[in-house]
Amino acid sequence: MEKNSKIKIFSILAAIVLLLIFLSLFFQREKFRDAIFDVAYIPQKTFFFIGDTFLNGFKIVFSLKDIIEENAVLRSKNEDLTKKNIELENLKKENKLLRNQLSLSEKSSFNLLDVKIVSFEPSNFSEFVVINKGSKDGIKKDMPVILPGNILIGKVFKAYENYSNVLLITDKNNKVNVKSFVKKDGQESEKTSYTGVLNGYFGKSLFMNLIEKKSDIKKGDLIITSGLDGVYPDNLIIGTVDIIKDDDNAVFKQAYLNPAFLPLNFTLAFVIR
Repeated sequence: MEKNSKIKIFSILAAIVLLLIFLSLFFQREKFRDAIFDVAYIPQKTFFFIGDTFLNGFKIVFSLKDIIEENAVLRSKNEDLTKKNIELENLKKENKLLRNQLSLSEKSSFNLLDVKIVSFEPSNFSEFVVINKGSKDGIKKDMPVILPGNILIGKVFKAYENYSNVLLITDKNNKVNVKSFVKKDGQESEKTSYTGVLNGYFGKSLFMNLIEKKSDIKKGDLIITSGLDGVYPDNLIIGTVDIIKDDDNAVFKQAYLNPAFLPLNFTLAFVIR
C-alpha cells in the first residue's frame, strides 16, 4: 500500500516536471517564432516603406502635373479676360471720342464719315495710312482725314473700292497752308496770328516755311489750318512749334513742328466729305 502511494506521488511529480518542461519549451518556441517573424518582417517592412515612398512620389508628381495644367488653364482664361477688358476699354474710349467728335462736327458743320485705320505704311517715297473704306462709301481723292478732336492727319491719296490710302501731313509732298492759333481773351489777346506753308520733314516732324520776319513766333505755339489752300478746312489742329530758325540773311523765318497726331494711338478717324 505504501509502495503504491509512493508510485502515485512519483507519477504526479513526473507529470508536473514534464508539464513544466513542455511549458518551458512552448514559451521558448513562441519567442523563437516571434524572433523569426521579426527578422522576416524587416525586409517586408522595408519593401512596404519603399513602395509607399514611391507611391507618394508618384502622387506628388501627378499632383504637380495637375496643378501645372490647372495653372495653364487659369492663365489662358486670365489672358482672355484681360484681352476682353482691353477691347472693352478701347471700345469705350472710341465711343467717347466719337461722341466728342460728333459734337464738334455739329458746331463746325462737317460732313463726317467714320473710318478705321487698319495699317500704317511708311516707305522711302511716301508716308500714308490705310483706312477701311473706299470709293463705294463715297470717299474721293483729296478728302481731308482727321482724328477725334479735329486733329489733321492728311488727305485721301487714292481711293479703292473697299479701302483708301491717306497721305500724311508728315509726307514731304503734302503741303498745307497754316496759321498760328491766337486766344481771344487773356494775356495773348494782343498777339497777332502769323501764317506759313507747311510740309513734312523726315516723317516725325513738320517744316513750316514762309513765316514773316516780323512774326512773333514762339516755341509751343499751336498751329492750325488756315483754309487758304482749298483742300483743308480752317481751324484743324496741326501741331506745336518746336524749333525756330531765324537766319539774318533769310527773307522768312522757319520752324519745325511736332505733329499733334503722333504717336498714332487711335484707330478711329473721320473723312471730311
